[in-house]
Amino acid sequence: MSLGGAAFLAEVDFVPAFFAGADFAAAFFAGADFAAAFFAGADFAAAFFAGADFAAAFFAGADFAAAFFAGADFAAAFFAGADFAAAFFAGADFAAVSFAGADFAAVSFAGADFAVCVVSVP
Repeated sequence: MSLGGAAFLAEVDFVPAFFAGADFAAAFFAGADFAAAFFAGADFAAAFFAGADFAAAFFAGADFAAAFFAGADFAAAFFAGADFAAAFFAGADFAAVSFAGADFAAVSFAGADFAVCVVSVP
């Protein structure tokens, strides 16, 4: 499934949804609700998801390179093996998140909430 490029769907409700391997590259989904959705291996490169709700979503192996997620809610989400290279997550909520094996090269998490997180990088 490809929703990347020209997709402009702000405030859309996708709960619950299955997006394994989906292409969200360069998409605009500000304020969208993806809570508890499944995004294993999905591509979010250069996407704009400011204020989106991804609480309890599954992102194992997802690509967030250069994506913008300021103020997004990722509470209790799972990011094992995700790529965050050059992504922007200022003010995002990562409470109780697992980041085992994630790549954080050149990432901005200014003001993000990491309460009770599990972070183990290779």
